[in-house]
This record gives sequence, C-alpha cells and structure tokens, in this order.
Amino acid sequence: MHILSTEIFRRTLPQLRSLICDIELPWEKFRNASVLYQMPLRHFLANAFFSALLEPGSGLEDMILQMKGIALEYAIVRYSLFL
Repeated sequence: MHILSTEIFRRTLPQLRSLICDIELPWEKFRNASVLYQMPLRHFLANAFFSALLEPGSGLEDMILQMKGIALEYAIVRYSLFL
C-alpha cells in the first residue's frame, strides 16, 4: 500500500506544482490590491466578535462557536473576492 501511495504522489506532484504556480501570482496581486480593505474588514470582525459577547445567556462554548462561524464567513468572503 505504501508503494502505491508513493507512486500516486509522484504522479500528481507536478500537477500540484503547476496549480500552485498558476495561483500564486494572482493571489499576490489580490493581497496587494486588498490592503486598503483590510482594516475595515478587521473592524467588522472585531465588532462581530464583541457583539457576540453581549448576547444574554451565551456561554463560553457558544461564543467559541460564534467566533468560528465569523472566522469562516471572513475566509469565505475573502476567497470569493479572490475568485
């Protein structure tokens, strides 16, 4: 089994390298262009985090779940803007 998985890895590695190289330059351009919007997005995230703390009856576990959801939303929005 180990030999088979190594062979699969060797066959797919060049394709992965090509994909990474194709995405790397556009991602750098996106990061440079999105610098202006980072602070407003971070303020939005901070506001969302702190407003989650103000909800009555929410325990620590609920706050952690809300923070995970907010972080996931941020990642999805950022990635969708990149695409």
